[in-house]
Amino acid sequence: MRGNAFSAAKSRRAAAASGLAALLLLVVFTGPAFCGVAVEGLPEWLERVALRSLTVVWDEVAPRPVEAAEKERVLSLVASRLFQGYAVRNARVHGNDARIVLQAATESPFEWSVALAYGNLPSPPAEWLAEDTAALVPAVAGALEGVPLEALSWGDEAFREFVRDLAREALPGWDAIPLVRLRERGAQLQIQLVPRPPLVLALVPRLRSATLPLMLRKDLHEKLLMDLSSLAGLPVPWVERHRDDVERWAGEVLAERNTVRNARARVDVAFVPETLAPLDVRVESGKYAIAAWVAAYAGTDDRYGEIGLHLGRKAQPWSGWEVELYGEWIAALNDFAVESRWGVRWSPWGEAWLGAEVAYPGETLWWRLWIDGAKPGRPYLWWRWSEDYGNNGGVGWRLTEHLSLEVHYDERDKDEVSLRAVGNL
Repeated sequence: MRGNAFSAAKSRRAAAASGLAALLLLVVFTGPAFCGVAVEGLPEWLERVALRSLTVVWDEVAPRPVEAAEKERVLSLVASRLFQGYAVRNARVHGNDARIVLQAATESPFEWSVALAYGNLPSPPAEWLAEDTAALVPAVAGALEGVPLEALSWGDEAFREFVRDLAREALPGWDAIPLVRLRERGAQLQIQLVPRPPLVLALVPRLRSATLPLMLRKDLHEKLLMDLSSLAGLPVPWVERHRDDVERWAGEVLAERNTVRNARARVDVAFVPETLAPLDVRVESGKYAIAAWVAAYAGTDDRYGEIGLHLGRKAQPWSGWEVELYGEWIAALNDFAVESRWGVRWSPWGEAWLGAEVAYPGETLWWRLWIDGAKPGRPYLWWRWSEDYGNNGGVGWRLTEHLSLEVHYDERDKDEVSLRAVGNL
């Protein structure tokens, strides 16, 4: 036989309520409140329900001028009618104090099993949930030990609240809904875990890198979004608890990609649990630097569009000193004349670089400075100086990952100042 014991017990509850109402009609609701009632033989969550009911009766029975035996009889009658599944083993009255001892009505203990249900949640969120609920099932099973099925007809709300309190502490953002299914022997209590708003509706990954080209970053971005899609629909408070796990998971997912492995890149992840949850990822290779771009000029007749490629090999000869040997090739789009630059640069701090390069044709030596704001919405600067040609550089702003806009300066040109738009590839 299968069914929900909470709904199946409605008729029993109605019968118990009518019996109690008939009993309470025998007494007059006057006099002071008496609280000297003790109930034994019940689990704590069920004891509170029984205590509230018996206190109402005792507040009326205690002041009446009748023998203690009569008061004990009344309390025993109320308890036997009201608390289905339990029998009164003992009832004692001493002055204004009463003590009721209950026991299961049947000698054979009712067999309970407890299980969790939370849908088809993939790993690793399923593993985090299993860890969080490891103590929940034993706690609920312990609370049901020795409790007859009939007790849920009058203690169902208290039991629901007991389960909710346990889950609220272990699982913020989840509702725990207990359902009872009858079996041939005993019953199974299934605790259904349901996410409660606010929920994570979508991830918003932002992947940036100063050492990988945009085409490779875009591929990593799409795969990361697909791999972490199982976070959508989970409660924000619970995901907040596992913020470090999410960041570690995202880092591990990226570390397994061939692009990251081959570039020997370091991955840093910062996650903010929200309805639209930002996932800020920085992927930087400790060995290589690759960049490609196209540029167009406005406000000058001395410059044509160009396409460029930067390839670098990094090293760290001393702790905190990052050095890069690089080559750059810039081709003008009008005649495809190529300028190559070969140089070395080192980073004294952060995203600042100092270096020197030789440009061909001409074998011109340039001293160079970079201050790179790799993040969209940040300014950046590059500048170089040559004894033969003077200053050349740009101050710009990264509008998006794809597009930058800069003021370009070159003393070699007739129009020394121009506007330059750079598209990252």
